[in-house]
Amino acid sequence: MQITDIGIDKSGKETTRHGSFAFPLAVYSSVLSRNVLGFTNWHWHEELQFCRVTTGSVRFFVNENQYLLNTGDGIFINGGYLHMAKPESRPDSAYVCLDANPRLLGGIPGSVFEEKYVAPFLKDQSLANMPLAADVPWQQEVLNGVMEIYALCEEQRFGYEFSVCSILSSVWLRL
Repeated sequence: MQITDIGIDKSGKETTRHGSFAFPLAVYSSVLSRNVLGFTNWHWHEELQFCRVTTGSVRFFVNENQYLLNTGDGIFINGGYLHMAKPESRPDSAYVCLDANPRLLGGIPGSVFEEKYVAPFLKDQSLANMPLAADVPWQQEVLNGVMEIYALCEEQRFGYEFSVCSILSSVWLRL
C-alpha cells in the first residue's frame, strides 16, 4: 500500500493510523514520484520505523542529519523524531517502510521486555536513527527481516502476526 499524501497535524505529527489497536503495525511501499509532493514531507510519529530502499537512491533526513541510501540500504528511525525522504537519483526512487508501535516489542506494561529491552532505547537520543548498509552482515540481516515482515503483511496468511512479531523481535535485538 502507498500513502500519497501524509496527514500531519500542527505539531508535525503524522495522523495516519499505523495498523490497528489489536495489531499496531503497518507496511508501505513508497514510490516517491507518486507522492503528492514528489517526496515524503517532514513528519514524526510514535511508531518505530524501518525503511529499505528498493529502487534508486533516497536521501533520508532525520532532525539535522541526512543519509543518502542506495538500493538495498535502509534506515531505522526511532519514534518521536522528525524525518523526511526525497528521491536522489531519479524521481521514481522507492522504499519499503514498516511502522511498528513499540508495544509490539514490549508486550505487557512493566514486563522485562518493555523495561529492559524497549523503554531505555526509546529514550536514548543517540539512537534517534541508524543507517543500515546492505554490505554489513548484521545490518543485512536486519534489512532482510524488514522485507520478510513486509511480505508477510502483504500476504496476510493465517497466523502471520505471530511470524511478524517474532521477526520484529529478532530485528530489534540485532539493533
